Amino acid sequence: MQNEPQRFDAAPDVPRDLVHEHWDKPETESMDDKIWLAAETNLVRSFIPDRSRILECGCGEGETTAIYADIPGVSIVACDYSATRLQMALDRLHDVENVTLTRRDLRMGLPIGEFDVVLSQRFLINLAGWTEQKNVLLNMMDVVPPGGRIILAEGSLQGQAELNRVRKLMDLYPITQKWHNQFLDDNLLEEVLIERGKILVKTGFGNFFLLTRGFRQVFDPVPHWDHRFNAVAASSEMREILNLGDRFSRIRVWVWEKA
Repeated sequence: MQNEPQRFDAAPDVPRDLVHEHWDKPETESMDDKIWLAAETNLVRSFIPDRSRILECGCGEGETTAIYADIPGVSIVACDYSATRLQMALDRLHDVENVTLTRRDLRMGLPIGEFDVVLSQRFLINLAGWTEQKNVLLNMMDVVPPGGRIILAEGSLQGQAELNRVRKLMDLYPITQKWHNQFLDDNLLEEVLIERGKILVKTGFGNFFLLTRGFRQVFDPVPHWDHRFNAVAASSEMREILNLGDRFSRIRVWVWEKA
């Protein structure tokens, strides 16, 4: 008899008005580690077909939107609930013709239309918990046609646990979720994905996280994000050499195709 998949406890619920307030502050930085952001965005980009109609959920300041807008023939509807974030995105994308920015609370429903690709890059983890995350995910599935894709780059409770096992061996403190995040249980997520389609790819950034968050802090307790070590850890060459995939990766990537 097979064992039941292990479940992981999420972080305590946080009132969403506090999360909204956090993201509406102009000084809030979505991602300090730009080397990591570039590696994540480049991987996601590799799974987006040319000429796709894209819905980007939680576009923030439009950093990733600007990259995806360069894919040949694509059109993008980029959503966020924060007026502050959307103004930043508008400042960055004001002359980009194939992007439409819209303010929307995606818990209340997605834009009407059909999209070939729906993107969620660290968006679901800013929702209140699994029930809310699952409801939004099901809504995402409804707006893609058969053969359409959802690409998720989201926090993984399992990946975080694997990385923290290494850190414990190195006498480092465990890395925890930020107060406004709710990382996903891979098993719960994949049950929903498999019910309505198939997982084409599951991968991650194990090389990068193991090297930069698992080992480097042993020798450099307060590392700088822009250090050459991090750039090498994120490189395609290191990915090919170590090939750890999603092991030890706090952020994992799923590419799902609708049946």
